[in-house]
Amino acid sequence: MIPKPAAWPPNIQFVVLTAYGLLDPIRDTGEASWNLFTSRDQTGILDCFGWCTWDAFYHKVNPQGIRDGLKSLSDGGAPAKFLIIDDGWQDTTNEFQKEGEPFTEGSQFGARLVSIKENNKFQETAKKDLSGAPSSLKDFVADIKSTFGLRFVYVWHALLGYWGGFHPDAPEARKYNPKLKFPLQSPGNLENMRDISMDCMEKYGIGAIDPAKASEFKDILYSGGRVSLTRHFQQALEESIARNFHDNSIICCMGLSTDTLYNTRSSAITRASDDYYPTIPTTQSLHIAAVAFNSIFLGEVVVPDWDMFSSLHNAAEFHAVARAVGGCGVYVSDKPGQHDFEYLGDLFSLMDQC
Repeated sequence: MIPKPAAWPPNIQFVVLTAYGLLDPIRDTGEASWNLFTSRDQTGILDCFGWCTWDAFYHKVNPQGIRDGLKSLSDGGAPAKFLIIDDGWQDTTNEFQKEGEPFTEGSQFGARLVSIKENNKFQETAKKDLSGAPSSLKDFVADIKSTFGLRFVYVWHALLGYWGGFHPDAPEARKYNPKLKFPLQSPGNLENMRDISMDCMEKYGIGAIDPAKASEFKDILYSGGRVSLTRHFQQALEESIARNFHDNSIICCMGLSTDTLYNTRSSAITRASDDYYPTIPTTQSLHIAAVAFNSIFLGEVVVPDWDMFSSLHNAAEFHAVARAVGGCGVYVSDKPGQHDFEYLGDLFSLMDQC
């Protein structure tokens, strides 16, 4: 039995009544704060089994590794129908982490884009050691779609292009007039659990684009405070998706903040928790608990994304069962040749397959 709403604090009333379909946030607030998920176009990846490259390669993702992973899944009877090429494909530079130096945790968030094109791993160059690279990322995607029967191929990127934005001195960045900005975190954010990515962006700065040039870079506008910025970012992102893709092809993988949720209009899939961390045992049950709880509310607004998982893992069955009943997309991040096809086969058989 649902307890009487009068016994709940106002914010709990809002969340729980919305989750039970008893409160329409658009009608009751008098403002079109957001659209419920029933009015949003649903992307086809929700019917497909997928593979993400992150835990398989991290930043070392490369064309041959992707081919190997797709082949091993296909050979085992669980072919991926959608692929996410995660971080590691973009053309970036990092002045805070020199080649050959010991890795400094957090320095990766100081990396910046030097162009909007793919890096040398995904396009031919004059260097002989890279002669095996595809002619371009576009041609590579066309090739693996044809070879492995992929329906969808996504690429990861940060809302600012990359963690540290656009490098202000990069030749291809000049038309955007980027300037280095050092954001200040709000007192409320600083008093909460510290986040290394936010701390490092504050330390290393962000290459922010000139507002006058924003329309040439995904129509992103820089004006006002945090909420206003988020509204412009999300609007520009969704307009770009509508212009460039037939399907509503986007996963807002870091879109769980209230600023983003309240300003989303058409994006159908949003991450419902922190990332999946296969190497941290204590986060396995925490991850599932977080996405399950958050999905109660988010499921009224978007299709919650539960992130990937690894099938060859001591908590794989736990994650597989959770996703089977989660109403979410299902995709793994296995290394090539390292799969448990008992779990994958069961999940694969439950899906419509696009």
